[in-house]
Amino acid sequence: MVSGGSAELVIVTGQPSACYEFGGYELDESSMPRIVLEVFNTKYTNVACAQVYSSTETRIPLEQTIEPCKDYTVEINGGERRMQAVEQGKRCGSTRAVKPGSTPRASTESRV
Repeated sequence: MVSGGSAELVIVTGQPSACYEFGGYELDESSMPRIVLEVFNTKYTNVACAQVYSSTETRIPLEQTIEPCKDYTVEINGGERRMQAVEQGKRCGSTRAVKPGSTPRASTESRV
């Protein structure tokens, strides 16, 4: 998402039970227009866990300049997809947004 000259990568991670929580990420923007992201969940052991699926939305600030309506390759935990940067309030010719339920490996969704 591009807004006011800054950009962020928005990810949604899934946690399959109460024993999991979002554990962080590693971001590599050195090969633009390719963005590489590793996302981690933390699992607690030796505790009773409610079997409740939850999700966490995380907004990751991007250091590099992102151009609205330009396509970028985003690799998340080894899964790759092409995405179009979107700017709030601006319509691109053919926006390719992530469809709900369509996720790369590691139960993550993303938008640039």
